[in-house]
Amino acid sequence: MIEPIMPPDEFIVSRADELAIANGARWDASRGHHFIDTVESNFRLYEGTRFSGKLITLMHWQRHFFMRMFSYVIWSDFLGRWIRRYRRVRLWVPKKNGKSPMAAMVGLYLVVADGEKGGKTYSAAKDGKQAAIVHDHAIKMVEQSPELSLECTINKSSKRITHEPSLSWYGVIAGDNIDGQEGLNGNSIIDEAHVVDAKLAAVLEYMGASRDEPIDFAVSTAGKNLTGWGRQQWDYGEQVNKGEAEDLEFLHQAFAAPQDATDEQLSDPATWEMANPSMGTIINPEVFGRELKAAKKSVASWVRFKMYRFNIWGAASSPWLDMSEWSAAKHDREIREFAGEPSYLGLDMSLTRDMTGCVLVVPVLREDYDGDADHEEAKSYFMFPMLWLTQAAAQRWGDKVPFAEWEQSGHLKIIKGPKIDFPTVRADIVEAFGETDVQALTYDATYAVETAEKLSETLGCEQIQFRQTLMEYAEPTQMFERLLSLGLLRHPDNHVLNWQAGHVEVTIPDRSGNYRPVKPQSSDKSNSREAHKTIDGIQAAIMALREARKFEAYECYYEDNELEAF
Repeated sequence: MIEPIMPPDEFIVSRADELAIANGARWDASRGHHFIDTVESNFRLYEGTRFSGKLITLMHWQRHFFMRMFSYVIWSDFLGRWIRRYRRVRLWVPKKNGKSPMAAMVGLYLVVADGEKGGKTYSAAKDGKQAAIVHDHAIKMVEQSPELSLECTINKSSKRITHEPSLSWYGVIAGDNIDGQEGLNGNSIIDEAHVVDAKLAAVLEYMGASRDEPIDFAVSTAGKNLTGWGRQQWDYGEQVNKGEAEDLEFLHQAFAAPQDATDEQLSDPATWEMANPSMGTIINPEVFGRELKAAKKSVASWVRFKMYRFNIWGAASSPWLDMSEWSAAKHDREIREFAGEPSYLGLDMSLTRDMTGCVLVVPVLREDYDGDADHEEAKSYFMFPMLWLTQAAAQRWGDKVPFAEWEQSGHLKIIKGPKIDFPTVRADIVEAFGETDVQALTYDATYAVETAEKLSETLGCEQIQFRQTLMEYAEPTQMFERLLSLGLLRHPDNHVLNWQAGHVEVTIPDRSGNYRPVKPQSSDKSNSREAHKTIDGIQAAIMALREARKFEAYECYYEDNELEAF
């Protein structure tokens, strides 16, 4: 048996390592080499034309990471021998750097080569689909290895991998089917820790308590849940590395750009490499640069690119709209200035807890535009919002949001009682916007059918139902974002609308790049902390904007020329 030595300098990378060494941690390189040799002699990838079917050759950064993970040891008086230092390992690396195969390597190694008899290892994730990603890599590694396929059996229904010589096995658990799973015992391989909820985390917390050298291994990108389990693990790891929290059994490795990096810094290839250790090996820098450039064209896409390709945690307060652009888009026009001018209404009604929002959009032809007058960019769009909230809702959330102040300043109307009074809403809209020439009222049918019909009759305008679907929202949502960035969408600095603009989110784009606005999401569905964050004013504005962009200004020849007689 090799006697452990002091760790080489290249593997002392944090204050946590210094503290661990001071507390007796040592280095047994044979352990790390055993992991690497096992992987490179037996494991194969199954994806990609360059690597599929070939034995894995670990990249330099992976070799360094795994040497740290497996070679550090500490003395156990209870067992009377040296054991692995790390019981909890957190690897944060952006997408496309090979994190899922790495997780599979660890899980499979613990089953087939770690030496434990009857050991148990689990692939774990928020749901079964995510957990299967890592586990499928492990299954393919077994199937493609002549040696492992002889020693292992795979249950096709449960996907359990059993190593017959040691009777150890590798199974799957998922957060969406976790009931009754308490008391699990073994190693855990967690994929996408940033979306793991509290319920799954509680099941995983003490899984290895009765094992001699358990590993709780998690890989992930950054995410947007700033109070979830994943972010707690990240923050704790940062504290451990700085020596602010002493935990010699916790390994935290985060490849990321600075969390406050500017767009200019993120455009620097040096930052690409800092966050993406596989750059130049499995990540093509030329393709990365093109993807970065494309992502910058949309605020929503750019936020996601920074999150998933630079490991910058998403700003939950404003993941869609650029608030610097929003602040620059203020106007000081009065609604009376547009008396008799064509205008368009958007209406999003509520009943009890949500706000009711109505936004009037007035399109105005630009004098500085030389293109087609029918083009959406030929106009500036002036928004005028009205928002209502029940007194019950204002009282319920008053400790979180200054609804009373907004009412006093005229930015919000609070309706007495537990429900929105529809006649009051109709009267307010007619009084505020009736002097303009309302062309169309676009509305969400929920709670609004009767109100829309009566407003249409009173204002003499067309009524158009706006279905609450992705495809209905897709084009006007992107147009809203685009016009705001161009300085052509203007708002009157209404405090409620400003607040909603600051927290409205959008769905992850589908394959065609379509997305729609949504309220801030919590990864824990039982957590209602975001319930007070409404977006009704933004939704109403998007609905109105869709029709306002169709406005066509017709000029009469005889307004500028004398009548001719023939």
